[in-house]
Amino acid sequence: MLAHTKRACLLLLSMPALALANPIVVTTHSTGMTEMVNADLKEVPYEITITSTFDLTQVREFDVPEATGVDYRLMSVGYIPYVIELTIGGEKFHYEGMGSGSLFHTVPDAAGTLESYEHEIRIDYPGGAYARYSVTGRGAAGSFGEGGLLATRNIDGGAALTSSFDKSTGGGGGGINYSFGDGGPSTFSLQVSPVPEPASYALLIGGMLVLGLRRK
Repeated sequence: MLAHTKRACLLLLSMPALALANPIVVTTHSTGMTEMVNADLKEVPYEITITSTFDLTQVREFDVPEATGVDYRLMSVGYIPYVIELTIGGEKFHYEGMGSGSLFHTVPDAAGTLESYEHEIRIDYPGGAYARYSVTGRGAAGSFGEGGLLATRNIDGGAALTSSFDKSTGGGGGGINYSFGDGGPSTFSLQVSPVPEPASYALLIGGMLVLGLRRK
């Protein structure tokens, strides 16, 4: 998870994330089995990491009461930077750019009901086509911490949390569809962290240079 997070964050730093007023990076990582809908439900292993940068000053957050709890939702206002790294059925895919981002956190109010946290990116293509990627983690109540959808946290649930991955397309965009299948164990990890300010990077680089000179 740490290697995936570092690589994705470096890629995001090459995008206009620092131009956002108050950027927060959300990274979700999921492994498991999925079904290829366009291939007669063939079940294959997958691994996916989604990283996107939300601006705390440009999001809409609201809650929706449900019969089993409260569903907290957050949507980006306009497009945000994203990086998606997907390995599925032995093939590797890499996507990065600007898209729409959403987060969903369902908190149960009944004992024994699972809590969930979902991270979604929608990529729009010319002519109205789109591709939507989402990763959802599930666990016992309290598994995803408190403080809102963009509260800083680092949850490496491993096998303690289960997850699902879904890709859907419309208008001919984004290629093949996938949906989660219950074919085997799955894992889920979540990291939410502020993007360091440029001054912080300068201090970090300076410190690394000093350490390098001392070692020499």
